[in-house]
Amino acid sequence: MSEDQKKPDGRPTTPEAAMEIWREAISDLPPLDFDQTKRRLSQFRVKIPEELLTYESFLKAVARLQNMRSDLLEIKEVVDDHSIMKERAVKSLQKILVAMSEGKTVAEKEGETEAWLIHLQKLVARAQMLRTMMYDALENVDMAIMQLGRQIKVADTAVRSQTIDNTSAVELPAGWGDMDDETDAKWILRSVDSRRAAGQH
Repeated sequence: MSEDQKKPDGRPTTPEAAMEIWREAISDLPPLDFDQTKRRLSQFRVKIPEELLTYESFLKAVARLQNMRSDLLEIKEVVDDHSIMKERAVKSLQKILVAMSEGKTVAEKEGETEAWLIHLQKLVARAQMLRTMMYDALENVDMAIMQLGRQIKVADTAVRSQTIDNTSAVELPAGWGDMDDETDAKWILRSVDSRRAAGQH
C-alpha cells in the first residue's frame, strides 16, 4: 500500500488500500488448499467393527483413533485460523467500504461494498465449509473412541464372567482406519510446524 493511500495515522484512504491490508494479513496464514483439505477431511469416517476384537486389536484400534484425532487437531488449527481471519476481514471491510463508498443512497453504498467483497465472501464460505467438516470429523472420531472404550469394558466384563467365549474374538480388519494419500496430508502439518518455528501462534 503506497503512502498516498494512507492517512498520517496509517488508516487506508481508498477501498483498494483497505482490501490490501486484509489481503496481506490473510497471506501470512499457513496455506490452506480447499480441495485437498476437503478430500482429507472426508476420510475421517470410521465405523467400529461389530465383531468381538482381540485385546491387542482393541489397543491397536484405540491407538489408531488417537492418531487420527491428533491429525485432525493439526488441521483444525489451520482451518480455524483461516475461518476466523476471513470472517473478521469481511466484517471490518463492510464498515470501511460503506464509509468510503461514493454511492448516494444506502442501497448504492451497500451494492458497491458487496461488489468489492464477492471474492472474499466466497473464501469465507469455503473456510466455513471446511470448519463444519472438520468439527463433524472430530466428533465422529471422539464418538468412535468413546464407543470403543465402552466395548472394551463390556467385553472384559463378559470374558471375566465367562458369558462370552473370547476364542471367537477376531483381529482388526486389514486396513481399518487407514488414510489414503498419507503423504498428501503432510503439507498442512508442515505449515503448522513452519509457523511454530517462526514463533507464530
